[in-house]
Amino acid sequence: MLRFYLPALFMLLSLTSCLDLASGCEYRIVKRRPDPSGKMQAIRLLVDCGATTTPSSSIRIIEDTDSSAIGKPENTILSEAAGTDFYWLNRDTLIVTGAASEEIVGARNSYPLADSGHITIIYKK
Repeated sequence: MLRFYLPALFMLLSLTSCLDLASGCEYRIVKRRPDPSGKMQAIRLLVDCGATTTPSSSIRIIEDTDSSAIGKPENTILSEAAGTDFYWLNRDTLIVTGAASEEIVGARNSYPLADSGHITIIYKK
């Protein structure tokens, strides 16, 4: 019976090693700025998918109701954030420096909050 299970286990392990079930990318938070109220934070997320791609940097909002370690992709406010920095002006306003919004494809100027409020995002060159 063991002779049947060992080859089957080997085949299963071989198959799963060929499939990239976990995307093969490394996600790392390189900067974290809590808002003044402490109920949310803005993070810079560095995504590195290996030697064949260039690492990318994005800025996301993580609300206190979000239990994920790196935030949800739909909470990304700036997907190409290389060369930028960010800080909170107040609880409702996030400043992103290093790029003007008209130069950024897909830059969000507002972020809706779960509690029906919103965050204004201001880009400064």
